[in-house]
Amino acid sequence: MDQLVEFFRNYFPKSFDGYPIKRIDLSVVDNKVNLDVSSNSINIFNIKLSGRSNIIMSLNDLKKSLIYLDLEVIEGSEASFIVYGKVSSDIYLGISSSLSKESKLSIEEKLYIEGKMVNIAKIIIPKGSVGSYAVLDQKIVSYGESLFINLPILIIKEPKCKAEHLSKKIRLDEDQLFYLKSKGMSDDGIKKVLERYFTTL
Repeated sequence: MDQLVEFFRNYFPKSFDGYPIKRIDLSVVDNKVNLDVSSNSINIFNIKLSGRSNIIMSLNDLKKSLIYLDLEVIEGSEASFIVYGKVSSDIYLGISSSLSKESKLSIEEKLYIEGKMVNIAKIIIPKGSVGSYAVLDQKIVSYGESLFINLPILIIKEPKCKAEHLSKKIRLDEDQLFYLKSKGMSDDGIKKVLERYFTTL
């Protein structure tokens, strides 16, 4: 359950020394839930999703944190997870999800990176999960001197299922910023446009 947490701790050994650990177990049935994530903490969420359920998580104004989510979609259920916002600090995000028979899961990441972010998103469809469907949809823009490390993982063990990875990742480098400025946009104007889109749903 905590493999990604241990990965982050081992790979960035000094990043989380002394940080408090917050563990939350949730069972969501036909409901919409906004997750409360704490800054300067290790946040671990174990979530079972059944019926038609939606999980939303904002990274706006979040300070340096590690966030790990273990999502389990129950048989016959349809679930979605949306993470969005402006990343201006150091954020380490790990998502591990598993689907049961005839279940659906949509993971959407809508992120604007000004700080540093390490992002690992893993979808597992085990053998026997016939008729299941999963999609990982990433819309990510990084700006200036920001650092973004991304590792999407799809593990498909059941042939009678479907999984997709959709990705739009843009890094605004000096040439692109020069082009936008030549069209009359200022640094503040560019940032305001990005913030308006990525900090809201």
